[in-house]
Amino acid sequence: ERAKGIVEAELGRPLNMVFQDFSDAPLAAASLGQVHTAMYKGKKVAIKVQRAGLKELFDVDLKNLKKLATLLDKFDPKSDGADREWASIYDESAKLLYKEIDYLNEAENADRFAADFKELEWVRVPTCYREVSTPKVLVMEYVDSFKLTDIKAVEAVGLDRKLLAKRTADSFLRQIVET
Repeated sequence: ERAKGIVEAELGRPLNMVFQDFSDAPLAAASLGQVHTAMYKGKKVAIKVQRAGLKELFDVDLKNLKKLATLLDKFDPKSDGADREWASIYDESAKLLYKEIDYLNEAENADRFAADFKELEWVRVPTCYREVSTPKVLVMEYVDSFKLTDIKAVEAVGLDRKLLAKRTADSFLRQIVET
């Protein structure tokens, strides 16, 4: 129920005015949010919902880390010869953490990833529905799948494990080297 309330608050309208068959139980859950399924304009979608109060929790934790970084800048003897500024390291880390919980940023990254790999038919990126996404709610095309580490599932659908391993490695390397 809490996830439904967050979605309604973020979209500014009742859930049933936007989605049909919004799942009561999450399909998946993690420390930053959970994923529900629903129907949107006749298509099954996955809806990633940020946990309530997450940004506020980050604010408190990061405020304390900022104090620690300031103290480290004052008292770190840098006797190892390193030229480091703890406050600058903190600032960059904080910026990255806030970007990590911005689901519109995640949608931009998904779009960029899709563009980078568009010529590879074996790479599949779900479509993001920006018109119903916010910094705390990300709606994307639902893609039924399984973990590649589930060897029984891989074999059950007849995938070539060597080819799968090669393509996975190739896509990871391409992300590092080319994008």
